Amino acid sequence: MGRATVVLIIVALILANGWLIVQNTMPRQASGPLKPFAEEAGALRPVPGPVEQEVFEALRTRPLFTPNRRPLPERPKALAPQPEAAPPPLPPPQGYVLRGAMTIGSDRWALLENQQTGRYVRLSLGGNLDGWTLTGIEHNRVTLANGSRIWILEIAAVGR
Repeated sequence: MGRATVVLIIVALILANGWLIVQNTMPRQASGPLKPFAEEAGALRPVPGPVEQEVFEALRTRPLFTPNRRPLPERPKALAPQPEAAPPPLPPPQGYVLRGAMTIGSDRWALLENQQTGRYVRLSLGGNLDGWTLTGIEHNRVTLANGSRIWILEIAAVGR
């Protein structure tokens, strides 16, 4: 036997061995429909039906994991939180005088003067003045609201 023949036989044996290893590790085709592995192993069990209320009641009255299997003592009921006292209502802003109401198209503004500082404040509907919201603008008066309280300012005459 020549050297080439020996090498050829060794290569053939190695290939045959590899082919057998691959064949043994590959999954085999099933002859019927495939079943999930868990079902084949018997891991799936039927789901139990509804449990009667008495079972739950027994577990509640005699807990499983306490040494003497008696009901736990009743917890004292928490006191209901006392509602915090509502803050006192805001007084109407002091020192403001309505100097004018303007309407341009659908936009409306009120011009108020702070008599203490001499500064003017321009508010549109929904604007805020010291916690009071401007809710209405008419040609000679404005309405501000704070919760359910309403404050109406009328245009002051010049010089007052």
